[in-house]
Amino acid sequence: MSPLTVIRDVLIIIVALESIVAFALLIYVGLQFWSLANTIRHQVPPLISTAQHTASTVEGTVSFMSERALTPAIRGLSLMAAVLRFLQVLFRGAGRRP
Repeated sequence: MSPLTVIRDVLIIIVALESIVAFALLIYVGLQFWSLANTIRHQVPPLISTAQHTASTVEGTVSFMSERALTPAIRGLSLMAAVLRFLQVLFRGAGRRP
């Protein structure tokens, strides 16, 4: 056997082993993607449910704060502004009268 034949045979064996390793890695990556798809399929619906529950809670909190804190504050400030405007008109008008 010539040395070139031996080198060729060794290189063919190395390429075959590399092909086997590459195929095994491809199978591993495929299984990881499948596992990821399963995890997403089983984890997303509970996450969506939790997000909907949180949004509902936030909506209730905003409604409560609007009814109990903001509306009375706005009414009070509006009344105060109206009284101040009334007094401004009243006293300006009194100074102009003959």
